[in-house]
Amino acid sequence: MALVLGMQIGDKVEIGAGWIRLAAVRGSHAVQIQTSDNTLVLLSDKYETEVFPTIWMGLGPLMTSARIKLAFDAPVTVKIGRVIKRVQARFDCSLTLPAASYRAGSQ
Repeated sequence: MALVLGMQIGDKVEIGAGWIRLAAVRGSHAVQIQTSDNTLVLLSDKYETEVFPTIWMGLGPLMTSARIKLAFDAPVTVKIGRVIKRVQARFDCSLTLPAASYRAGSQ
């Protein structure tokens, strides 16, 4: 049985040691994905394509422009999971004091 994930343009999925990213919709029956080795692959709802060795992909049922479903068929030993977009926050915690505050003997 295939794993089917609903995706949007730009979403990434890790597949074993590699990943795929949904790059573009090419009509009502095809999408284009980018793989971790920078290859562009066209997926169709008519047939499955071998994206990585032993990893086959195609479009899931009832694709619409708002909901794109990708179907993954892989051995059970291959981990497949979404790449969650993490918000990275940077905080500047440095404290700048006037130079006079650091002079020896000043009070």
